[in-house]
Amino acid sequence: MNGHSLLPEAFHGWHQIQESLSRLTGLEFALYAEDATPLGMVSGESPFCRAIRRSGMDGSFCGGQCGNFIREACSSPGLKIFQCSSGQHAFAINLREECGVGLVIAGGKTFEDREEYEKAVALIRQMGGKVSLTGKHKYRFIGKRRLREVVGLVQRAAVQHFQNSSQKYAYQLKHNRHLALLENASLMSHAKDQPELAETLLRNLAMLFDGGCAVMKVNNGQYGASTRYEYGEQYEDPEGLGRPVEDIALRARRKQAEVFVASDPRDLAIAGLPESIKSVVVLPFTCKTEVSGTVCLINSSATKEDLPFLKAYIQQNASLLENITLRESVKERLDSLRKVVRLAVSLGSLKSPDEIFRQIFEGSVEMLRAERASLMLINDKSEELVIKLSKGLDREMMDRLKLKPGEGIAGRVAALGSPIIVQDIERDSRISMMKRPEYKTKSFISLPLKVDGRTIGVINLSDKISGEVFSNDDLDVLTDFADTASFALERAVLNRRADELKETAMNDSLTGLSNQRYFEERLAQEIDRSKRARAQFSVAIMDADDFGRFNMKWGSQAGDSALKGLSVALRGAVRANDIVGRLRDDKFAIIFQDTEIRRAHAFADRLRQTIADSTFGGNKLTVSIGISGYPKDGETVGDLLAKAFRAVSRAKELGKNRTVKARRQKGEAA
Repeated sequence: MNGHSLLPEAFHGWHQIQESLSRLTGLEFALYAEDATPLGMVSGESPFCRAIRRSGMDGSFCGGQCGNFIREACSSPGLKIFQCSSGQHAFAINLREECGVGLVIAGGKTFEDREEYEKAVALIRQMGGKVSLTGKHKYRFIGKRRLREVVGLVQRAAVQHFQNSSQKYAYQLKHNRHLALLENASLMSHAKDQPELAETLLRNLAMLFDGGCAVMKVNNGQYGASTRYEYGEQYEDPEGLGRPVEDIALRARRKQAEVFVASDPRDLAIAGLPESIKSVVVLPFTCKTEVSGTVCLINSSATKEDLPFLKAYIQQNASLLENITLRESVKERLDSLRKVVRLAVSLGSLKSPDEIFRQIFEGSVEMLRAERASLMLINDKSEELVIKLSKGLDREMMDRLKLKPGEGIAGRVAALGSPIIVQDIERDSRISMMKRPEYKTKSFISLPLKVDGRTIGVINLSDKISGEVFSNDDLDVLTDFADTASFALERAVLNRRADELKETAMNDSLTGLSNQRYFEERLAQEIDRSKRARAQFSVAIMDADDFGRFNMKWGSQAGDSALKGLSVALRGAVRANDIVGRLRDDKFAIIFQDTEIRRAHAFADRLRQTIADSTFGGNKLTVSIGISGYPKDGETVGDLLAKAFRAVSRAKELGKNRTVKARRQKGEAA
């Protein structure tokens, strides 16, 4: 502690004592700092010195002797006696050893007797000086013995005063520190997050206790360098303090010490701390009765009396840290729930299972902020888990990674139908003997994906972007999302089955054309539409000629192939808005929208010729086509179909007659 560290009233009090001593002894007194800087005014300046200074001879006569004497006294403790060239006796007391403050009291400036005084006056006159010494310049000539008595009196007064002032300053400093800690504890509640709280805490401690600080946060009771904040640029390598301080803190924990102080150079050297560090104070802070971190003061001015207040201050901040952690956890939970709701809404608009799988995968990665992830589905044929979607995995791994149920982590999750969350893969006994991939971090989540209670795949997430471990809250959020997604998957599966059933009910299984029931429903709809629009349309019935004989000759497989070929020809020949269906066996039907019967006959002629010129599995086929028109030939489904069937029958008879006539003509010609 230097002189400037004292309270201002300490100097004011001494100046009052100094004035009293000057009046009592008739001597000069002054107070100096350790750098020889004057602190306050001179009391009872020596009349002889004042006369010399006014005459302008102080430089040539004194030569700065007094200044040199003061500077010498400031550099070494204890009492010094000095006689200047004029013969005056002076003294200087350095209070460093006795009071612990860097102050020097100088004074005296007196002659031992009148003879010394008159010699000094004569010397000045010999040098040509004009010193005005009037009757007011009266001296109290003090002998050496008396001078030492006065010096002892001054020394005792100064020691008592400045010791009391130092103690008062120390108490005031402690009071101010403790008061500042209490005030800061209430202000710290405004910190918005953990880094701001830690930075403010360290800055306050460093300023109040003149030291560097480091906070070590811990995970799961293990001291580690997961997060560390440091303050103080006086260390060349603050990062190098981390591990030794952690070791000291760990030793304190083993000894069940609430506060651990290390100041012995041997202990500090054993801990691996550099020589520049003279002391370490380690104060653990607890959350929920468990040690969750430590605060370390490096080279601080903290004393044993400060430790209870420091402990209370740090514990108060530990409570604030816990509140911030809870607040952040609640916020993250709410954000995650909002994401679940948002993703659930987006899932509701998806119909394709592939789109839902992609949304499940991307949503899971986004919510848990994972750098690596995969979505594996069970192949129905091989019953193996294969990767469908991934992030952070190379293509070679995706292609070769296939797991049977029970094999590996994902296989076990698929077999058991229950999730696995691991915070440290190296210490988790459940998977210590299992085959597992390499992860950047030691934590991951593997969750089954279910539809209607049956596991269809597994979601795997690892390597949080933040480097943190996956928590039970993460698992809860992912489970909620997976449950919501399973409903969307179930709906997609049901919709697909419904579409398949609907397609089966509407379409012919062999040709894929509309079956008879659906064709008649569409025909009824077309009648209603045309009636409202006062429009015309036509219906065509196409029948394969002698198809029974074709089947008998070439077989039913060739017959089915021929029917498929006819359906392809029909679809290729009609317009996009026309409706084609298979009624039964070898009979097909067409609805020509907005087409009068004359144009329908022209189309039928072209279609009949196209089919006659084609081959179906290497075999020839011909067809007969009958046309009916709305509303001329009927206004009901039955009337229009009956009319078209009768037209087909007539066409077949005409075709047979033409065939017989052609054969006869051919025979006569022969």
